[in-house]
Amino acid sequence: MNAAVASGNFGLDISTFFPPGTQTALTDIDTVWLGKSSAAEFLARVQTAYDKDKASNLLAPVPEPKS
Repeated sequence: MNAAVASGNFGLDISTFFPPGTQTALTDIDTVWLGKSSAAEFLARVQTAYDKDKASNLLAPVPEPKS
């Protein structure tokens, strides 16, 4: 992987790491692109979904960095 990153041949889809409700909410970005909702409304829906996922303990653990 280090060689791929160093040569510029590496991609990452951050949505892979979101919990299920948050991921579903993020897929509705087209509502903003199509003018059906504002960016602020979209982000509020994503935040609500994230808060529900967090309250349900569905967030992936984030390990502490090693120094």
